[in-house]
Amino acid sequence: MRPCVLEVYRAPQETILSIDPTQDYLASPGIIQSFDPAAVTCVAQIVIMGIEGGKQVSLPLLVDVPVVSPRGGGVTLTFPVKTGDECQLIFNDRCIDFWWQSGGVHRSVTYQEAARQ
Repeated sequence: MRPCVLEVYRAPQETILSIDPTQDYLASPGIIQSFDPAAVTCVAQIVIMGIEGGKQVSLPLLVDVPVVSPRGGGVTLTFPVKTGDECQLIFNDRCIDFWWQSGGVHRSVTYQEAARQ
């Protein structure tokens, strides 16, 4: 089973919060650094800089980020994803492993909020 999204983001999120603890980072614009079409995941850079010691610094890369396409009525709208594309990064407050694996409604893997770990 793939690692929990909370585990994938734990190190970067801790780094992000240590850089700028006043921010919750619920959503942020980003730039695709690489895309894995087989896994439908990407590596992305948050484009809004954090503040550390009064200076603006780049935030760490986010890895193994699920890429979600709009869908409904049995149809999925997909677009080619390329390095350099802009994106919207959304930080889920619960682990999405079961949903990412098979969709639908599932019990939560963990009851801890991602932003508070």
